[in-house]
Amino acid sequence: MHDTMCYCSFVYQFIHTEDPEMPNIELHGFGAENGKNAIQLMKKIFTGTPWQDDYVTTHVLSEVQDHHSCEQPYFRVFGTKQSEIDALATILAQLGYDIELMPPIKFLPKKK
Repeated sequence: MHDTMCYCSFVYQFIHTEDPEMPNIELHGFGAENGKNAIQLMKKIFTGTPWQDDYVTTHVLSEVQDHHSCEQPYFRVFGTKQSEIDALATILAQLGYDIELMPPIKFLPKKK
C-alpha cells in the first residue's frame, strides 16, 4: 500500500496545478449493508492520500449479476483527468472488486 500511496502522491502533484476537483466513485451491486462496509474500507485506503478530502461516493442500490445469477458488485470511477481516474483505480484495486473507468468529464463546482 505504501508504494501505491507514493505513486498516487506523485501523480496528484503532477496533475493538480489548480484547485482539486471532485472525483466520484459509484458503488453498484453492493446492497445496503455491503455498500456501507465498502465505503468504510474506502475511507481507510484513501486516508493519507491526496484524495481523502476531494472524492465523493455515490452508493447506487442496484443488483448486478452475471449470466449465472452470481452477484458482481463493482466500482465506477468518474473524474476530470484520465491520470487521476487511473490513480484512483489503482487505490481501489486493493479492495478486490471490478472497476469501471469512465472517460474524463467536466466538473462545475457550486458557487461559494
